[in-house]
Amino acid sequence: AEQVFPRPRVGDSMIGFVEGGGGKTLEERKDKPSDESSGSAGEDSPDSCKVKFLADTMLGRTVKWLRCIGVDTALYEGQRDPQKILSLAAREGRVLLTRDRKLVSKPCGGLCYFIPSNDVKEGFHEIIESFGLSFSPKSFMARCSKCNASNYKRLTDEETKQLFEDGQIPSSCKVKVTKYYMCMGCRKVFWKGPKYDSARVQIASVLQINEEDV
Repeated sequence: AEQVFPRPRVGDSMIGFVEGGGGKTLEERKDKPSDESSGSAGEDSPDSCKVKFLADTMLGRTVKWLRCIGVDTALYEGQRDPQKILSLAAREGRVLLTRDRKLVSKPCGGLCYFIPSNDVKEGFHEIIESFGLSFSPKSFMARCSKCNASNYKRLTDEETKQLFEDGQIPSSCKVKVTKYYMCMGCRKVFWKGPKYDSARVQIASVLQINEEDV
């Protein structure tokens, strides 16, 4: 069942909209792994929320958690140029997430959200509450935790065999796993294994919900 979190609250952390935000629409997710090493089982489903984020490098773990619940979250990894970061967020229609007070004080063409807490979990919950994000089991790992892409391909037996020969999949998986998926963004291969179970436990803990609901 979908977990609905509190609706948005506007506080001191919110920096208002400025004209010029514009941007691209959410990409349609064509396929999602039914089994991944750090993914989930399920059919195609929409992103958990229509808001898109761009986070600065201070929020690496937060980015992974947001992607884990299906939220379109890009990570800025270029040279730390405030104007470039703000311009990218505005151009792609993303809300900029940051812990940099100087960054949010700059004029921008979109929306910035300042996260005051140094605690990762507390900051994550603030984002969820402020933007009214919801979570559904179908959105768990709908996005690649590495690159944010939402398009996966189910690998054929022949493709899987080649990856085994190339050493990209551990030989220990041969007798345990039957389905493999490749992220079409970064070409990373996923399957259901210990990392998947660990991710479910962690996300359940972070969201403060039962593991069975992930």
